[in-house]
Amino acid sequence: TIAVPTTPVTLTRSGGTQTMQVTNFTLDGASTRLIVLGNVVTFHVGGTLNVNANQAPGYYSGTFNVVTNYP
Repeated sequence: TIAVPTTPVTLTRSGGTQTMQVTNFTLDGASTRLIVLGNVVTFHVGGTLNVNANQAPGYYSGTFNVVTNYP
């Protein structure tokens, strides 16, 4: 199984204090997938970037966890 964040993630502007949030994370396809031993599994994660009024331009970064459970 693959789990994406369910709570907002804050991004902070490099060299500044301005922030934006990413919400509504999505996973392409089913959260439960069959993985054949020795194969590589690729998946994509998306979300909604909430840009504030008069948002300062720049490079924003943050981190979030994607949890996989492989029995």
